[in-house]
Amino acid sequence: MKRIIFIILSFSTLLLSGQSLIEVPKDAANLSAAVQLSQPGDTILLQPGIYTDSVHISNTNLIFRGDPNGGSILSPGANGKSFVVSNATVEFENLIFDDFEQNTPFPNGAIFADYSDIKINQCQFLDMGTAVSILWGNLEFSNSVVKNSRGVGILQNGGEFLVYNSLLYGLDKTVFSTNRAHGYFFNNTIIGSTPNRNRAVVINSDSISHFFNNIIQGFGIAIQLLASDSTELQALRIYNNNVFANLRPYSYEYNESLSLPIFSGALVPNPGTGELRVWSDFQDTTNFDFSLKYSSPCTDAGSNNYPFPVSVDLDSKPRLIGQAPDIGALENQGSLSYPSKEGVEVLRVFPNPNKGVFTLILPMTIKGEVEVLNTAGKHIKSINVNGQSEVFCDLVLKPGLYYLRWSGENTSGVHKVLIK
Repeated sequence: MKRIIFIILSFSTLLLSGQSLIEVPKDAANLSAAVQLSQPGDTILLQPGIYTDSVHISNTNLIFRGDPNGGSILSPGANGKSFVVSNATVEFENLIFDDFEQNTPFPNGAIFADYSDIKINQCQFLDMGTAVSILWGNLEFSNSVVKNSRGVGILQNGGEFLVYNSLLYGLDKTVFSTNRAHGYFFNNTIIGSTPNRNRAVVINSDSISHFFNNIIQGFGIAIQLLASDSTELQALRIYNNNVFANLRPYSYEYNESLSLPIFSGALVPNPGTGELRVWSDFQDTTNFDFSLKYSSPCTDAGSNNYPFPVSVDLDSKPRLIGQAPDIGALENQGSLSYPSKEGVEVLRVFPNPNKGVFTLILPMTIKGEVEVLNTAGKHIKSINVNGQSEVFCDLVLKPGLYYLRWSGENTSGVHKVLIK
């Protein structure tokens, strides 16, 4: 079985190898025809449109790419599955999988694979039964959005996985289920719609999973471990997650042998450092905006213990703003700065980070007070401004993250400042 790091390298090699590009519908009438024309290593480019044919792929390496501006839409159609993959390495990028709320009978879904390496990046899955199901394979699932689906990922009987920088919401079934599969979940926002039942992640026997910087909210159980013995409890690692508004945050169940009773109880994360259990303070959940407000406790509360470096978030914006990554799929870009009428950023700080001594730069001459707020939005201090373009500040503050806020008649702004 190829390892997940090999997936990343192999896709990069394919992109650089100059293989053929097949455009649909320019070069082939539909996806099935494009696959028939393809050779290993080819890229199949889907122009904007709706594609309903079910595609079977075996014994090859292919890349499927949609229009980066959206509009390349795949629907399961009568067959109930968009892709069936066997013994292949396949990448999917910039594609929208949409069942159009037809509730095609389960197991309708996007991608079903066995003995394959699957990479999914910058895709959307809407109203699907299952986004991806893999038997004996590897999965990299990143920078993608899943909305109103009954489930997202199932890995059975082996393989490795990376799931990161993804937003999954409106889910009413188990989101991810793994069995004899090992990997990492990090910097995801996972929102359930049934806080009295269902699970966000179920880890079945002989699986080792690590959780970093995830927001998990609105499930019966956030993380459930169904282990073969108690040693698997010790292998689980949970760091810097915000597990909130779930009936139970963790649960375990294991049986040391067939002759002993089943043990069950509340899973104690090991080591479970940096955990939060508070409201994440999203921008606007009513309109499904799960980015963080500047006052969110998830800001700079994550861990840097990534399996490999990640430089951007779900929106392709810088991932690390401050001392540590934020918890969740979307990095608070910190300033939440509002431009003036002339398009000039109101507040800037130099240097940043600093030890409380810095220059506050005001491109426009303003009068009044600039507020200093902590991450909970509480007023800490005020900086008096009387028409200057630069103000020298020497603030006695404990190390941590703060915000400077100005609000005037025609201009307003908020800027992040890190005190070391």
